[in-house]
Amino acid sequence: MHSSIIQSWTGKNVIVIGDIMLDRYLFGSTNRISPEAPVPIVDLEEQQDKLGGAANVALNIQSLGANPILIGVVGKDQPASIIHQLLEEDGLKSSGILHDTDRPTTLKSRIWSAGKQILRLDHESKEFINELITTELIGLLISEIQQQSIDAIILQDYNKGLLTPDFIQAIITIAQKHQIPVIVDPKDDQFFHYQSVNLFKPNLKEIRNKMDFDINPRDIESLDRADSELRKLLNHQITMITLSEHGLYINDGQQSCIYPTQSHHIIDVCGAGDSVLSVCALCLITLTGMDEMAILSNLAGGLVCQQTGVVQITAQQLQHQYHIHKKKIGS
Repeated sequence: MHSSIIQSWTGKNVIVIGDIMLDRYLFGSTNRISPEAPVPIVDLEEQQDKLGGAANVALNIQSLGANPILIGVVGKDQPASIIHQLLEEDGLKSSGILHDTDRPTTLKSRIWSAGKQILRLDHESKEFINELITTELIGLLISEIQQQSIDAIILQDYNKGLLTPDFIQAIITIAQKHQIPVIVDPKDDQFFHYQSVNLFKPNLKEIRNKMDFDINPRDIESLDRADSELRKLLNHQITMITLSEHGLYINDGQQSCIYPTQSHHIIDVCGAGDSVLSVCALCLITLTGMDEMAILSNLAGGLVCQQTGVVQITAQQLQHQYHIHKKKIGS
């Protein structure tokens, strides 16, 4: 049964709209402290550039067998050129990406030494995109919907200025008109602008920041209360709250449950939320049940956390992990 679920993702068309980033990894060794300040000196040995943000979600959608259509904005700079190059190498189209000469491409540089991240440098703008670019992006979205059947729209918000209140409302209105489900990974600033979406996936920190009461990730009553407050404000269908090492909470409006994560040796949590979101979207498209969605999402996040940097998981890897999971629980 489970194998057929993953196989059913093949060929689905998913539009990914969100903040596109370049993730840069600088690896080196540390053998001394700077004489200028009490900080380590890292002797740079290797640099890796990877697609990040919404582009990483698109890569996850692709590696799971579906067809991503990426829509977003970058600057007119070297990181933007590298993003286009990486997209081409990975076989992803960049026709949905606009260039804004007034903003830099979001670049996150992570410095690693002795298997640990010791520093991150962010070069970015969090200013909202202007109305002209918003209009162009809406035109791109409508064009994609007119050209082919779209199975879902993912909104991946990192608070970098792409998903403005007006743009969010326009996307949701267009999606509803064409009966396309919308899946959202929100961020603090626009948290309550995602009205009437199909799946809303905040993390524990984000939901705690928005509620005026304590939320215990092991207590379903406090999570149910948070879900109830969210529904009053958003009128959405499904709530999924990622609880870090405590797993996932899902409420579909009829029932709720906490799904504990499997124990893993965590190396790096970067990109785990992107993989979880991608699996959620594909499960929603294929009308997968809440239990199966949670199992697959937990397994996907766990696979990413066991590797360094932002990585994507494949349908084959997920299938293998599911078989291991079933053997552990004896079914």
